[in-house]
Amino acid sequence: MLKVYITDLAAYNQGFLIGEWVELPMAMEDLENKVLEILKKGSIECWFNEEHEEIFITDFEWEGTQLFKVEEYSNLEEINYKCEQLEDWSEDDQKRVAYVLADMAGGLES
Repeated sequence: MLKVYITDLAAYNQGFLIGEWVELPMAMEDLENKVLEILKKGSIECWFNEEHEEIFITDFEWEGTQLFKVEEYSNLEEINYKCEQLEDWSEDDQKRVAYVLADMAGGLES
């Protein structure tokens, strides 16, 4: 449904692009482990200069209809939860909801 590229922020600030594409939704424990794995890779790449604790979303790709906004510092757990909620929706249902949301947003701006 949604792929996000999770990047180690400390490594990025030191000039290293350490991250990985992750497909959401996934089990929360698996997501937490994936984030820890990325942070560990970043720490190793930076010669263990410091503990790496923060991530950000460098890129994302929707497979199908985009139903909500994804930003660099969006909460990954919230995004994962939203994707879990949408997982059982048909593509047609997702398109209908996207249309209604876009229509409402356009109506509010007029």
